[in-house]
Amino acid sequence: MRLLELATIVVVVTILLTTRIVPVEVVAIGIPAVLGLFGILPPDRILQGFAQPAVFLVASLFVLSEGLSRTKVIHRITMRLMMLVHRKKERIGLIVTPAVGIISMILNDTGAFSLFLPAIKNLISETGASAKRIWMPVGFAALLGGSATLFGSASNIIISGYMESRHEEGFKILDFLPIGGGAFLIGLLYLWLVAPRVFPEDSQEPNRHGSSGRSFFVELLIDESFPYRGMKFSETPLAVDWGLKLSSPLAPAPLEESGPNRKGSAISLLKAAWGMARMSGKTAPPGLPELLGNPDEVLKKGMRVRLQMDVVLLGRILDLGGVRLQGFLSPLSEPEPSGFPISSKSHSIDSEETVLLEAIMQPDVGMIHKRLRQMANALGPGVEIAGLFRESPPQEGWLGETLLAPGDVLLLKGRRAEIEAVQTSGLFLSLNEIPRRVFRTSKAPLAIFIAAATISVALSGLLPVSLAALLGAFLMMAFGVVRMEEARDSIDWRVLLLMGGLFPLGWSIEDAGVGAMVAPYLLHWGVTLSPNVLLGALMVLTGVLVQFFSHTLVALTLSPLVLSLVHGMGLSPKPFMMGLAISSMALFLSPLSHPVNLLSWNEGEYRFRDFFHLGFGLFILTIGWGVWIIPKIWPLIPGK
Repeated sequence: MRLLELATIVVVVTILLTTRIVPVEVVAIGIPAVLGLFGILPPDRILQGFAQPAVFLVASLFVLSEGLSRTKVIHRITMRLMMLVHRKKERIGLIVTPAVGIISMILNDTGAFSLFLPAIKNLISETGASAKRIWMPVGFAALLGGSATLFGSASNIIISGYMESRHEEGFKILDFLPIGGGAFLIGLLYLWLVAPRVFPEDSQEPNRHGSSGRSFFVELLIDESFPYRGMKFSETPLAVDWGLKLSSPLAPAPLEESGPNRKGSAISLLKAAWGMARMSGKTAPPGLPELLGNPDEVLKKGMRVRLQMDVVLLGRILDLGGVRLQGFLSPLSEPEPSGFPISSKSHSIDSEETVLLEAIMQPDVGMIHKRLRQMANALGPGVEIAGLFRESPPQEGWLGETLLAPGDVLLLKGRRAEIEAVQTSGLFLSLNEIPRRVFRTSKAPLAIFIAAATISVALSGLLPVSLAALLGAFLMMAFGVVRMEEARDSIDWRVLLLMGGLFPLGWSIEDAGVGAMVAPYLLHWGVTLSPNVLLGALMVLTGVLVQFFSHTLVALTLSPLVLSLVHGMGLSPKPFMMGLAISSMALFLSPLSHPVNLLSWNEGEYRFRDFFHLGFGLFILTIGWGVWIIPKIWPLIPGK
């Protein structure tokens, strides 16, 4: 009778989690409630699943990942990788695919893929690469990389945590590396070779226009560490990949593409002469850095570059490093020896203390047709004019000399306390804060240190993995790298609730002796079912099940069965639990089997059969590798 009740609960839970007709949170809480109601588990055990170290380990990893993301550590890594791609769409798969897999080993599969997702979308858009050739291989690499460490996959944590809850020795962080790491390398080679054949080239026209926001004229100051210093502007990714053009009044007009035209040439010469005449009376103040006027000129330290771009693209360029946004503000707040009020403040446009506003001047406050540097005086100390939006490019040698015209939109930058004074000044017809995610880049070294210390302590065995991760998450919050509300929002509470609810279900299956009941039938087959065949059958069965059901559900449902089975047959539990872990990540045949597959399915606009076409070979290689390598590391029979 008890077995019938338990089987009914397992079937109902599987249906509910697969169809999602009931929220996951309700199912997770309902599992221990039903187990207690039917007396399958005593009241003192039904809630112990929520107190398991594996649950706290997963929660801590969410917070640690948020700390690395909030300080832009991962973002800067992705930016460096994007620079390596530089216009070569064939490099995306060669560089980004292994990078996502490696980051998955450190964070987790879903987190790594999500962090790279915006950068990959930009690369595909800017290079015109085939989306189908990129998204699925990158997603599969994230899954394979996640299988190589304890941190990388939720199912790895669940299986190891379940073993510990049954007083078995769990897995250490790098126990997965020989199997999962080998599968990652084999899979990487497979994806590089096979993906281009499965998905023919269907490249699209590059889109280098950025977002649909306003494009402001801004001036950037080149520093010594700028990665493209020493290159011609026309040859940098700024021009080649992002399609930016100089907006300097010194920039030469583009040459006519048609045949010789003396009249056109004469007009061009007259325009150039007129521009020089205008500039002669509007030179920049003494001491202002040189303004780049020719796209074929080499970028040098201390040079000003005037460009037109939206705020999103501006942030990406500033993230390259070695370049600063040169705004101008009231001379009372930041006097300069040269006599002109420029600003090159180091805080970026996405720092926590910085506010960006789009501002339209009131027509009746007497500032129309005044120079922008005079406008800066009216704003008060601390608020700088960082850019200007208008239809025609300014012709002055310095944006501060530009006359404010009706319809101009200013890009204002300052700290929140200073911006609030501007908002109440009555100078502006419209003030709109530009929404963006803020970062704490100043705390990046601290975040890296905490994450590295957490991993080092866990690897050394000084503390249990779950305790080391919990301590790391605590330090992230204690030192202000992650705020309390951010930590709360970063945690996927559905995952924690589901883990806490499924642990008691697994204990119930094992306590019912299901594995011990099955073992005699398997033993009866004797020779036909050797331990190696049993390992292979387990991995194939698990690999098939996870294509249709949640891999965490399959891992927790099969864990008690596998433990009971191997104990009944006198086999070593570790190799079979490792086989269960690796095969539960062979999620290559269905887009619905994992959040990473869902994301890549949506971005690449794949069909269901596309996953089978590319994933079947990878599935066979992963299972085959596991069946071959696992017995060489952990003997299937104790003492051998």
